[in-house]
Amino acid sequence: MSQTPGRLRLAWVAVLGLGAVTCSAPDSDAGGPSRDPLPRGLVPMDQAIQPTEGPHLAEPVLHRFGEQVFLYVANSNDTVATYEVTPAGTLVLTDERAPGVDEVRCTTLAIHEPSASLYCGNDDVSALDRYSLADPTRPVRDGQWPLYDDFRGLAADLEVHGDRLLIGSWDLGLVSMGIGPDGQLDGELVEAGIEGNFRRLTSAGEGRVWALTADRGVLMLEHAGAGAFTELAQLPIDGPAMDLGFDQDHAGEGGLERAAVALGSMGAQIVEWDGQSLRAGTSVHPPGVVSAADLDGDALAAVTLTGAYLYDLRADAHERVADRPGGGWAPDEPPVAGYLDDGRWTSVEREGSLLHARMFEGELFMTDWNYIERVGVDLDGYPVGIDIQRAAYHAEGDAWIGVGVRNPGAVVQRVELLGVGGVVLNTAELGPFETAALYFPAERFELANPELVIAVVRERGLPVREYGSMVLRRPAAQGWPVEVHGAPAPGEAVPPVTLARSLEAVPGSPVETVTLPNARPERVVFLGSDCAAMWPELDDMAWRMREGDLRSPDGDDAQARGFLAIFDDLTVRGKETRWRLVGLPWGFFGTELPPELGMANPWSDLYEDGFGIHELPGAAHHPTDYELDADGRVIAVEREYRGTHPLWAGSVAPPPE
Repeated sequence: MSQTPGRLRLAWVAVLGLGAVTCSAPDSDAGGPSRDPLPRGLVPMDQAIQPTEGPHLAEPVLHRFGEQVFLYVANSNDTVATYEVTPAGTLVLTDERAPGVDEVRCTTLAIHEPSASLYCGNDDVSALDRYSLADPTRPVRDGQWPLYDDFRGLAADLEVHGDRLLIGSWDLGLVSMGIGPDGQLDGELVEAGIEGNFRRLTSAGEGRVWALTADRGVLMLEHAGAGAFTELAQLPIDGPAMDLGFDQDHAGEGGLERAAVALGSMGAQIVEWDGQSLRAGTSVHPPGVVSAADLDGDALAAVTLTGAYLYDLRADAHERVADRPGGGWAPDEPPVAGYLDDGRWTSVEREGSLLHARMFEGELFMTDWNYIERVGVDLDGYPVGIDIQRAAYHAEGDAWIGVGVRNPGAVVQRVELLGVGGVVLNTAELGPFETAALYFPAERFELANPELVIAVVRERGLPVREYGSMVLRRPAAQGWPVEVHGAPAPGEAVPPVTLARSLEAVPGSPVETVTLPNARPERVVFLGSDCAAMWPELDDMAWRMREGDLRSPDGDDAQARGFLAIFDDLTVRGKETRWRLVGLPWGFFGTELPPELGMANPWSDLYEDGFGIHELPGAAHHPTDYELDADGRVIAVEREYRGTHPLWAGSVAPPPE
C-alpha cells in the first residue's frame, strides 16, 4: 500500500491580484523584523562537478589512508574518478578517469585494504577489474578477470570480506573469488549456494555478511570458509530493494547491529540483528523514492531521487529541539532534522538524481549523477528549503500553468514565485509537511519557448534558497501536429506506435509486437539505452505493478499500469530477468526493430524524435514519462519520478475554474 503524504493542500492557491479566494496564510513575514535563520540539519560543504563528458556517477566508496581520506566513485563507461576528502571540508579531484576506457565499465566498487586494491564490477560487461591504490590519488589498472558466459553472474554489488571478493549477482546469488596477498584474484568463481536476486552486500563482525535481495529481503550470512556461506536469518521487506547501509561505527552497541534499508516509494527501514535473528526497527516515509539509506548512530539518512532527508533518532529528540515535531509524513516517525534537494547547488535550475549515499566519519556523501556532494550532519538542525516540480509542460489551450511545491519538514516556509523581471506570479506560506499547487496565468508565457520561473523561499523573514521550475507551452496540435513535432502535451492524444519484444534472445528470433496507447490508464516511460539513472525508477515501478499500487492520476482510483518503451531489446542480455520486470510490460524500438514495424511509426527514434523533451530539466538524458488516461490522452509529462508522491500541480489540486 502507498503511504499517505503529510497534510496535503487540497485547494488551489489563489493568484495574486485577481481577487480570487485564497487558501494560503497571510503574508506574515512581510515587513517584520528579521531573525537569525535556523541552522540546517544537512549542511552543504562542497559539491564537485565531475569533469568527464556525460558523467554517469554510481556507487562511491570512501577510505582513509593514514591522514588522508579518498573517495572513489564508479563512473560507468568512464571507469573510476578519484577525489581527496580534505580537512578543509572540500572535495579535490585527483584523477578524473582511471585507465581502461572502452575496456572497463564500473558501477560498483570495493576496497581490499591489505593489498591497496580497488575492485570494479558492473552490470553489463562480464569481467571484474583491479586497480592498484599504491598511489591513492591515481588508481592504476592491474588485472582483469572474466566472469560467466552469456552475461550470467554480473555484479550488482561488490564487497570485500577477509580474503574473498564477494559478488552479489542478480541471477546466481552470492558468488566469490579469492584475493591473493598482492590483491590479484585467483580467478576461481565459487557459488555459495545462497539463492536470491542480490542487490547489496556489507561485511560485518564475526565472519558475517549482511545481504539485501530483491526477492528474499534481508539475509544474515556466515562465512564457513573459502567460498562457502551459511544463511543464519532472513527478514522479508515491504518494498523494492534499493540499498543497504550498515552502521559499522556503532556495531555491537546495546548488543545490536543495525542497517538501514532503502525501499523506494515505501521509504526506509532500520533492520536490527541481535545475534540470533533479524527484526524490523524504525521506519520512515519521506515523500519520494528512497534510493539510498545509511545510518550513523542516531542519524538516519533517507535519500530520495529528488532530495535527501535526515532523521533524528535520539530518544530525547523532541526535548532537545522542541519546535521540530515528528510524525510528519507518517505517524510516530522521528523528527526530520534536515533536507537537501538534488541538483547543482549554484544553479536554480533543478537537475540530477540522487542515486547513492554513504555516511563517513560523521558526514554524508552522495552521488547526484553529474555531481559528488559532501554534506555536514547536525541533528540539532532543521529541514530548510522546499521540494519543487522542476518543470511544467502545458498545451497552448491551458489557461493556467501550475507548479507543485512541498515543505519537507516542520519549519513554516514562505514561497514567492517570480517570473521574468521579478514579477510576482504567486505566493504561499507552506505549513509543516504541506504540499501545494501554485497556479498563474499561462498567457504571459510564449509558445515553444522554455522560460524559468524562480521560487524564492523565505524562512523567518530571510531568503534561504532559490529554485527554478521550467515552463514550456506547446503550440496547439492543429498547427503543430504531434505526428510531426512529437511531444504531445497534456490533453492531447498520443499517436499509435508499435514496439517489439523478442521471444528468444538469439539473432533472428521472432518478435511479438506491442502497441501504445493501450486503452487503459498507464505511465509510459520513454528512454534510450539502459543506464544507472533508470534503475531506481524501474525497480520501484515494477514493484508497484506487482503489488497493485500503481494508480491512475485522473481521480478515478483505477488500477494503472506502467510501460517501459526503451531503445534496447531487454532480453538480449537478460535485463528483463535482472531487473525483475515481470509484471512491468515493455517494448523496444531501436535498431533491432524489424524495418516493417519501424516504418509504421511516426518517428524512427521514438525517444529522441518523438517523446523526449530535453528542454525540460530531468534526472539525466532520459527518461521522459507520460501519464495517460484510458483514452490515450496525456494527463501529465514528467522528467522526474517521485513514485507514490507525485508533485506535478494537477496531482495536488486542480487549476482555478
